[in-house]
Amino acid sequence: SYDECSTNTNTCTEGCVDTIGSFVCTCNIPGYIVGADGGTCMYDACSESDGHSLCQDTCSNTPGGFECVCSDGFELAPDNRSCILPDGY
Repeated sequence: SYDECSTNTNTCTEGCVDTIGSFVCTCNIPGYIVGADGGTCMYDACSESDGHSLCQDTCSNTPGGFECVCSDGFELAPDNRSCILPDGY
């Protein structure tokens, strides 16, 4: 069987798991997840909230932190964590 982890297409910065016809990147350090690029490990700030939600709606990990995202029809409040209706509603 061909091991895609051993090729130049392997973009993983830490672990690599060979799958049928491809590969999946993994992170070796607890609290880190594979980022949106599919290869780079980043700190999972969204899960490190000690049981409290960091964001009113959706938390999205970013390099070095997180950002809050609101559902369609809402906008992020000045606190960058709450979601509010836009002015005029």
